[in-house]
Amino acid sequence: MYGYGDLIKTTEYALRLGQRVITAGHSVCGRRIPAIIAGEGRPQGIIFGGIHAREHVTCRLVARLALEHRGKALIFVPMVNADGVELCRIGAESLPPEYRENALRINGGKDFSMWKANARGVDINVNFDADWGKGKTNKRYPSPSDYIGAYPESEPETRVLTDLVRRYGITKGLAYHAKGEVIFYGYGNGEEHFAAARRFSALTGYPCMHSEGSCGGFKDWMVGKGLFALTVEVGSENLSYDELYGEFEKIYLENKGAAELLTEI
Repeated sequence: MYGYGDLIKTTEYALRLGQRVITAGHSVCGRRIPAIIAGEGRPQGIIFGGIHAREHVTCRLVARLALEHRGKALIFVPMVNADGVELCRIGAESLPPEYRENALRINGGKDFSMWKANARGVDINVNFDADWGKGKTNKRYPSPSDYIGAYPESEPETRVLTDLVRRYGITKGLAYHAKGEVIFYGYGNGEEHFAAARRFSALTGYPCMHSEGSCGGFKDWMVGKGLFALTVEVGSENLSYDELYGEFEKIYLENKGAAELLTEI
């Protein structure tokens, strides 16, 4: 399983390759969240993984895409939710003492393998200012998933992404999730990105679907601002999140050209 230590090794290797590595922000627990800027010029796009803790296979995917990227510059954030990934992988002992008891209470036990949220039980991908709180499964209390937070962008991990978009003038993005092998496009009733979604569908072999009722996610926030973004779900639906590593090469090959395609959109 790809963890925070692997992420730090990835950034060290990126520096040896001559890529730029910045600290995009810090997690609730103070972990540094690095971003890799790969390619030439000012980045116009962003690709990230690990916004949901249990989907840590996407961290490994985005890291590999970053290390191999050439051409026009992109920002890669392999692990947005660093605290959540470590909580999912290791358990409550991965958190500072002041967060452990609360996480155990929220989770209702010691098995965090299905945890999606950050260290204080906020689901980062419903914390963006895009019909915030209007999703059918949204919760208004800390939970392993679906808690919207106190207000939009309340979480430092959410602000890692929004700050990068604002700072660099990012106009397009790919949000990697797991699992299901599908590409979600659109926000509300908009169909403006269907043609681009079909190009990614042709690359990956994943069908593209409109995001009916999606609220509060990164893609929703981007599209709502007139920017381009897709959510890409990788991995076979019938496998567990840990078992997805067994088909990692398949996932990688399906998405190998995604970064280059994003620069062309």
